[in-house]
Amino acid sequence: MNKLAIPLLLIALLPGCATMKMDIQDLNTFQIDCANKDAQIRFLESQLSTPNSRLASMFSLDRSQSLAITNREYDAVAKRLIWELKTHCPSDVRPWRTAQK
Repeated sequence: MNKLAIPLLLIALLPGCATMKMDIQDLNTFQIDCANKDAQIRFLESQLSTPNSRLASMFSLDRSQSLAITNREYDAVAKRLIWELKTHCPSDVRPWRTAQK
């Protein structure tokens, strides 16, 4: 079997590996919006690296993408933003469109 076929097969079998990560500079300037708290939490959780994404990044041809996935600082920033959303945004905030009745 071709040496390149094994890593490609592994990447194809690992779910969620193709998810593009936000650039670390953009993540550092992420604007919290309490009206969209749940959507932002889901988005930020999707940015966290997983064991599968770390394994797939070892075979990535895009080194900047690979480094962002394995970078602990990246995950720390995303986790801090999730924590801020959960602790500083009240649960009953609604988007402005539904609040104006």
